[in-house]
Amino acid sequence: MKTTFFISTMAILRMPEEFNVENDFEEKEKWIHGKSKMKCGVCLAVVADAYDKVGHGLDDDIYDHMDGICNNQALYNKFKINNEKYHEWKVEKVETDAEQRAKEVIRWQSHAMQEACEEYVKPSDDEIKDAFLGKAAILKKNTKKVADRLFIATEACIRGKMCTKQARDEL
Repeated sequence: MKTTFFISTMAILRMPEEFNVENDFEEKEKWIHGKSKMKCGVCLAVVADAYDKVGHGLDDDIYDHMDGICNNQALYNKFKINNEKYHEWKVEKVETDAEQRAKEVIRWQSHAMQEACEEYVKPSDDEIKDAFLGKAAILKKNTKKVADRLFIATEACIRGKMCTKQARDEL
């Protein structure tokens, strides 16, 4: 007797409209490869941005903002992926407009950060919301007097298991 099983799967694939496999595939793969290694940096960027927008708002504001947390293309364009040592995958703020990056690099770095957000940050949005809602208690731990937004972002990302406790030590 032969038994056959079918498993239904579903996946979300995020792809820019202007994707051209012949021209873009190599650049896309270059950055997408490090998604799991940049999850802490992406989380910190996303949560700090959320703090700037709704950090002092109402509970509903936090929940509404979290719904679209990974779709903020303008935010990702303000960051770059530094992988000079080919194993670090640091997410860094672009300091000046003078810092020249090719449009393809900006597009695919932003795309990789958005995918990292979808895969790692979005599933932990409850931990992030809880950090915002319990920020008064979290800020009592802020013995180094680090900026509130950075401290809340770090704690939220640690709670969501995207950053290690070492990230707090590096503040």
